[in-house]
Amino acid sequence: MSDAQTEPFFFSGISSSRKACRIVKGIKLCLHLSILLNAL
Repeated sequence: MSDAQTEPFFFSGISSSRKACRIVKGIKLCLHLSILLNAL
């Protein structure tokens, strides 16, 4: 029974971590684009 209760929290943690990774990647892309535009 304990496994069934912890599974939702586990999956929600994975989804939240994926969202955080996407946000970080987006910020990095924006920084790279701004640096390239400033170099031009």
